[in-house]
Amino acid sequence: MYDPNWAAEQLDTLWNEPGDKIAHDAGEMTVMYYQAHSMRRLGLVDWDCHGSSSTSMVYKNAATKTRTFIVWNPSTKPEAVSFYERGKMIGQLIAAPQALTSADHLAAGGGTSASAAR
Repeated sequence: MYDPNWAAEQLDTLWNEPGDKIAHDAGEMTVMYYQAHSMRRLGLVDWDCHGSSSTSMVYKNAATKTRTFIVWNPSTKPEAVSFYERGKMIGQLIAAPQALTSADHLAAGGGTSASAAR
């Protein structure tokens, strides 16, 4: 999504229109609504960073200059996920089992400010 602010504004405008069939479509538009509003806070994908897990992603908010590190861990045990910027390790996040874990910064021995959603 190139401009989540614009997309969220358009979806909110359509939602408030009586009888609108676009924003009220419970199929694909539900995903678009979630992504647009989530990416307002998260920012866009930070292509300079990646995690060691195939279910990890890094977002960077250009307005706040902050990164959010996210990992989905489908296993039943905690998972240490390393994150890299341009090939250099910048830290780790301990992903909670069977949860989506996020952190706004990393530590060498594990994630800090991490929260898990089940």
